[in-house]
Amino acid sequence: MGIGAATFRELAELGARIALPGASVMLGRQRCRLKHPHRRHYRKALDRNGHAGADLKSFFDDSGYAETALEKLGFGTVETMDFSDYEGARHLADLSRPLDPKFHNRFDFVLDGGTLEHVFDIPQAFRNIFAMLRPGGTFVSVNGFTGWPGHGFYQFQPDLVWSYWKYMAHCEVRRCIALPANPDDAPFDLPDNKGSAERREYDKMVPAGRVSIYYEIFKPADARLDGDVLQADYETKWLKAKEDERDA
Repeated sequence: MGIGAATFRELAELGARIALPGASVMLGRQRCRLKHPHRRHYRKALDRNGHAGADLKSFFDDSGYAETALEKLGFGTVETMDFSDYEGARHLADLSRPLDPKFHNRFDFVLDGGTLEHVFDIPQAFRNIFAMLRPGGTFVSVNGFTGWPGHGFYQFQPDLVWSYWKYMAHCEVRRCIALPANPDDAPFDLPDNKGSAERREYDKMVPAGRVSIYYEIFKPADARLDGDVLQADYETKWLKAKEDERDA
């Protein structure tokens, strides 16, 4: 997927907000090129987040990959991890299989800029990300929400984010938004639906074209994998049905 102007804007804000990480990893070696039609959006993102007056072009190197931009935005030295070495990733790993323990608790920041949608075993990939992230670390993911037919195996929904990361992994979901690829279109929140018997659907809110789901996860010291991953509206209906049976 790569890091376009809209994702760059979110990462610039995050880089200015969190403490400098000791070690960062990017899943897949994501592309990041200065797209001139959106130049003002890159400039505004830098000006608002501690980089006023910085040379815009210096955030983008000739390789076309994102390491330089991420490091300049405040994410420390950025390593890369991919299934194949065809784009020169530093670490090779299959996220559909349990991760080598040498990667456990290794990173303070993990960025998925569009890799998970190409990984078949999403539950195992989530467990791997949880394992590699140190307590106090942050995980950011940007994958297709709608408008990406044929791009990868999956498009993702907010119930998956909230149910896995908040209720299964006991982490903090600090941001979960719909992020249009066109930076002229405003992002909007994708809130937790826990406790509601009504399904949240976004047909009337989503602009035309490609829209990603962008979410930010903080891993506290007491995070653990011991909850359930259930779609919120069904969970509420099931609980109500059990209560009705007890009261009958």
